[in-house]
Amino acid sequence: MTIKVGITHHAENKYDKAIQLDLHIFRLRRAPHSRTPIKNYLLKIYPDNHFINWLQDSVGNYLIRVVFPKKLKTK
Repeated sequence: MTIKVGITHHAENKYDKAIQLDLHIFRLRRAPHSRTPIKNYLLKIYPDNHFINWLQDSVGNYLIRVVFPKKLKTK
């Protein structure tokens, strides 16, 4: 018997003045040695002016390192 699961995660922060985002580390993927297949994986990060580096920790888990280079403007 196969079970299919869909997971969506949305996080949003609003600020009343310009801010500087620091380095963020995300752990949003299963370990590569897991036997559970992933059919689709999509990651969207806003604002668009960022750099992403995919890394693996000492036991093989995927990490996403995100750097935002400029201050964010208020809306």
